[in-house]
Amino acid sequence: MGGVDTYVYGFGPGFSNSIGGVSGMFNVIVKGFNYEKVKSIAERFRDIVKRNPRVDNVDIDKSQLYWSKETFEVIARIDRAKLAEYNISVDQLFSILAKNTGGNLDYRKFKIANDKVDYRIKFSNYNDVQLTDLGNMIISENKNETFKINDVMTFTEQKVLSSINREDQQYIRYISFEFKGPYKYGQNYLEASIASLPVPISYSIKPAEFNFFLSEKDEIDILKVFGAAVLIIFMITASFFESFKKPIIILTAIPFALIGAVFFFWLFDFNIERGAYAGMLLLIGLCISNSIVLINYLSANCRSFSVEEIINLSKTRLRAILTTTLTTFAALIPFIISNESDFWKNLSLSISGGIIISSLYIILFMPMIFKLLAPRNKINTMR
Repeated sequence: MGGVDTYVYGFGPGFSNSIGGVSGMFNVIVKGFNYEKVKSIAERFRDIVKRNPRVDNVDIDKSQLYWSKETFEVIARIDRAKLAEYNISVDQLFSILAKNTGGNLDYRKFKIANDKVDYRIKFSNYNDVQLTDLGNMIISENKNETFKINDVMTFTEQKVLSSINREDQQYIRYISFEFKGPYKYGQNYLEASIASLPVPISYSIKPAEFNFFLSEKDEIDILKVFGAAVLIIFMITASFFESFKKPIIILTAIPFALIGAVFFFWLFDFNIERGAYAGMLLLIGLCISNSIVLINYLSANCRSFSVEEIINLSKTRLRAILTTTLTTFAALIPFIISNESDFWKNLSLSISGGIIISSLYIILFMPMIFKLLAPRNKINTMR
């Protein structure tokens, strides 16, 4: 039916004809005083949410930070019956692995002037050996028979926690999953799944709060990045205008840009994720560019610094500011309506919301800020 958005969701094949039915990333936090029990709760929650075919990419080993590098471990399982067939001991197998990899599977020492010195015997290319190469390596320990490492061992790779986090003496584990459908339905399913999972006393599982998921130290690091960006912009604009007041006027657009970015995420009911952080950094440069267009023109052409003159001069810059804003927003629309990548959608929403709100501030209010800080006794100078 035209003009009607249809959603079919639940424990069965899902369907949506709405462009709003995109995959959303949902985050859950599990806390408790025992590491293994916290892991067990996370595994049980994973089993519950995976019953829904609309749920995908469940990750119970999610890093606390979105941009942290994922960590994997390789598990090797030995077929002892095969080892016996080839008349190879476990110690001999470990020795072969140690020579061809960067790991230390045994410790050997010799004495130099009564000092014990550790040593390792390895092949010269051990750093270049990949897991596939290691599995296909041909071994001939016994002259009568040759075999591959894969014949006696199997290797599996799995994701693990990049770090073990504790807060108030409780272990913390983050879980994330994607729900292929409207965000509000995914949120309802998340809450229902949590409610169906009993947890012991002193343990908790709840949706992660709508924030940056940063510890106090990490929040300080992020603030340092934003602070450094603002400081660099201030230094550049101060040297360009040879003034301290004008850069301050220009920088007042940044808070409104950030408010606009957060407002768009609230308005469209999306989570702030790593793409949003990158978008906010780009957004600072875009809103500053619009501010410079206005302030530079006012500085060069104001004579009496009257309200009427400032308004008339500002109107002449309206086309340049709106053109920059609208073309930027138009270029981001394909990413906003696309279902392909959450990163680009978050980045686009962040930039779009910020540049629209900051442009409104620049057009409507920045000329008055310029008027308030304009000199009353000098012409074309604002120190």
